[in-house]
Amino acid sequence: MDRKLVDFIRVLRNADVRVSTSESIDAMHAAALLGYHNRELLKQALSSTLAKSEAEKESFNYCFEHFFSADTPSLSQDSVEQWPAANKNDLSASDDMPSDTIIDNTTSFEPDISLQSDTSEHGSPVEASLANLLMANNSNDIAIAMAQAGEAIKVNNMQVFTQKGPYSWRMLKQMGMDELQETIRALEQNRDPAQHRIAHELTERLNWLREQVRDFVEKKYLLFASQSRQKLREEVLKKARLSSLDRLYHRDMQLLVKKMAKKLASQHARRKRVFKKGQLNAGKTIARNISNDGIMFDTHWKSKRRDRPKVFAICDVSGSVALYSRFLLMLLYSLHEVLPKVRAFAFSNTLGEVSNVFAQYSIEKAIELVNAQWSMGSTDYGQAFEDFSSLCLDSIDNHSTIIILGDARNNYGDAKAQLLKTLYERSQRVIWINPESKSMWGGGDSEMPRYAAYCHDASSCNTLGQLENIVERLLRQTS
Repeated sequence: MDRKLVDFIRVLRNADVRVSTSESIDAMHAAALLGYHNRELLKQALSSTLAKSEAEKESFNYCFEHFFSADTPSLSQDSVEQWPAANKNDLSASDDMPSDTIIDNTTSFEPDISLQSDTSEHGSPVEASLANLLMANNSNDIAIAMAQAGEAIKVNNMQVFTQKGPYSWRMLKQMGMDELQETIRALEQNRDPAQHRIAHELTERLNWLREQVRDFVEKKYLLFASQSRQKLREEVLKKARLSSLDRLYHRDMQLLVKKMAKKLASQHARRKRVFKKGQLNAGKTIARNISNDGIMFDTHWKSKRRDRPKVFAICDVSGSVALYSRFLLMLLYSLHEVLPKVRAFAFSNTLGEVSNVFAQYSIEKAIELVNAQWSMGSTDYGQAFEDFSSLCLDSIDNHSTIIILGDARNNYGDAKAQLLKTLYERSQRVIWINPESKSMWGGGDSEMPRYAAYCHDASSCNTLGQLENIVERLLRQTS
């Protein structure tokens, strides 16, 4: 049987598309007749053979596009330009070291600035060193190298989540991580400052590559690992990096968000009063113990009602963090019984309130409308804080919690951190949720270290489980 089609059927079954043995045989006959050259014709034939209901056809379409069109991982040029090697602007400003340096790791590590990448006539990397691939800024070549490494180590054979780490490490070694680290060490030992800057650049890009490989392995695990039990699937999705999730899993994620919100609401809905032990309510205590002949068996303590917090959620909806904003807003709005005073704001450069949009439309339609209006333009946190202050500063008080979700990458614009300081001083809490790992804070155009100084809590958060923990802490502190 065709190994590729067998793997595809595994993916379908993992996505809850029921495929019988006879249907698998029919699919094999169809693939043998049509081949894999005409993808659209193959898709129609397999769909008619393997998918029965509308829900299964929808899952089939997602699986097909991901499996056949994404054998090579998709790395957008934007994602490549967001790595901390955005420091390339600093490097390119140097007269003695161009940003498109090609590393020759066989000789004296002098920069070869001819910029001739070692590729085949079809554009695939051929024995190109990992150092040269990373320095060339070619997202296609890096994606192809990742796909080739994944195939070489048989990443599709993963079965349990504990294998994700070892497979990621094996992929990096297959791509040439050991040689790259030797190159970095040799550059660091060179007395030339330009070589040191190249070493720093390569280290930053290697850190970026580690995250890309981890996302690639995560996607493969979600596709191929055996997850027949719903609980196991949910645990995997909660721990998966949101950036690695495809549309195939959005429906599962929405159901998981609702379940998480219900659990959080159940845990915290009863916390309406805070009891201060040590301040006895004498009148109520005496009244309660009349039947006990005045013996104080049943004491009553004074209590203080605490207002539910006013929550202001400010979400960067630019392309790099739009998925994180989506799930944060879904979780906050699913908690409306516990957090009834949530106001949501979206921005890329200018900021506006979107609370009414989420109140009037379904989550899918609301996300579409918000992105259409607010996701365009170059990200500008300074302008967003200025707009938010003009809209809400008078409403911010010591019962207010401000949640900011974004990567703090400001395109080298004016950060206007003083505006965030004012919000910090007026509010009860400022919580910043950053989808980037802390190792990337401050790299390139990231203003996160400056903003973090005016936050009560600044956390790296890139999974749904981490997001749940942050919201749970919020509820525990304010309910």
